[in-house]
Amino acid sequence: PAGRRRSAQEEDGPPTPARARIYAFQQDRLGVRYMCEADSSVSSYSAVTFGLLAPETPAVTVDGVRADGVMTTQVFTLFRGRLMNAPLGVNQEEYLNPFERPSSTALTCRDIDGDGLLEIPTAAPLPWVDDTPAQDLTRTLVTWNRFDVLSGCVPALHTVMNPSENYFFPIPTVLSDPLETLTTVNDPEARTLTVRSLIALPDRDPALGPILFTVQVFPRQQWELSPPEGYEAVNLQAETVYAIRAVTLPAEPTRQIVQGFRLISE
Repeated sequence: PAGRRRSAQEEDGPPTPARARIYAFQQDRLGVRYMCEADSSVSSYSAVTFGLLAPETPAVTVDGVRADGVMTTQVFTLFRGRLMNAPLGVNQEEYLNPFERPSSTALTCRDIDGDGLLEIPTAAPLPWVDDTPAQDLTRTLVTWNRFDVLSGCVPALHTVMNPSENYFFPIPTVLSDPLETLTTVNDPEARTLTVRSLIALPDRDPALGPILFTVQVFPRQQWELSPPEGYEAVNLQAETVYAIRAVTLPAEPTRQIVQGFRLISE
């Protein structure tokens, strides 16, 4: 996306709209082949990612932050011979971008699950039952969405991210409605992230239920000298071991977490 800088003489005129352009050589001259509007409310850009929305649908996703502090994603792709910014209607009064999220999450588009397709993040806070909400990303449900021009936004994966320890894991499919049924408790000093179920109470806020599982980061030397009882290693690094301990979570959803556990950056 690009907007033209305005000169001093233009300051009283209307703002120059942001536009996305694709350039191509035509008759040995470089020129604009496709063009469409971009979101003029975006004040800074965070990431530009090239990839596929589907096996035959290349796209460019542009993550940026608006002046109001909200992060958003624009999806540029060719559709029926035209460049489009999806979802349609950018810069119109009724425009609603489904990928709006707090800029504090600092999450940008990527192929999160290694399937070769781009996923776009959205974020929603998990409930808490104590007096102090979490101040980090670990108490946020991050949903990674695929986007189809015709069918729109489709959730592909629910995750909990722990950027300070550089890992994330999927929420097992058996844990339906995670925004209503679970919460997390992060202990940075112990390097432990605990996932607990919530108990619904009539006409009251939910109460903490049993621990489902715990993810903990251990020094590798400590792990090799005396592996802690009940923990299963899910990722081994030169200096650290990432491990999970299932408490009340059954074997199959535990397996889903183990298989889907990833480092945010290798």
